[in-house]
Amino acid sequence: MKTILITGGLTGLGQEISNLLDPSEFTILRTTSRQANHQEGIYKWDMAEKNATKSLSNALKEQGHSPDIVIHCAHIFSKANLVFGVKTEEFAKSLERNIVPTFDLLKTFTKAMARRNGGKVLLLGSLLSRRGGPGKVSYITEKNAMTGLALAFSNELTKKNVNISILHPGLIDTPRIRKQLSSEVIKKVGEANLLEIEVVAKKCVEIISQNCPEVIYEIGEAQQW
Repeated sequence: MKTILITGGLTGLGQEISNLLDPSEFTILRTTSRQANHQEGIYKWDMAEKNATKSLSNALKEQGHSPDIVIHCAHIFSKANLVFGVKTEEFAKSLERNIVPTFDLLKTFTKAMARRNGGKVLLLGSLLSRRGGPGKVSYITEKNAMTGLALAFSNELTKKNVNISILHPGLIDTPRIRKQLSSEVIKKVGEANLLEIEVVAKKCVEIISQNCPEVIYEIGEAQQW
């Protein structure tokens, strides 16, 4: 049985992925930025907190867990704003809250995987980072930085049978997306081109199920930007 850790696993895509996994094949561990309330298999990991990954790693070790697979769905979203409306300190803070914790997560758990000579990590990017778009400079930069992390870690760890991948999905049709985006944006992307969350979740499971996955994947290429 494999142990899989899903960050942000209690809501959205993380929850959908966990619902698809067979509990007879996987020990499913999930993180939340809120207090975990000692629920079985649920751990606190707040990306905005210093040493959050170290605390998470220690908590998992205390329970005898060492993930074979990590799916990183968690992200701290910044307020959308055009580039000239984004303050430098806000931009820096957004990068600090998202990229540094992702680096810590990768470094911490892939080290154990490398010792065991096997493991997988899937990062969740965004097709927006590949196409560009107005008002999302921090988000686009962060998701591109995650691609860089995937490439760098993959280059060094493939020889240890540790596969690092990133999936860049297009806009997913969720109530949150509907609330955040204007009808004009959705019309431009293409109403029929919005991705169903189940489709993206199945793609994630498909990627971690492959013996030798690629580093970079995209889904939702029909979307217009």
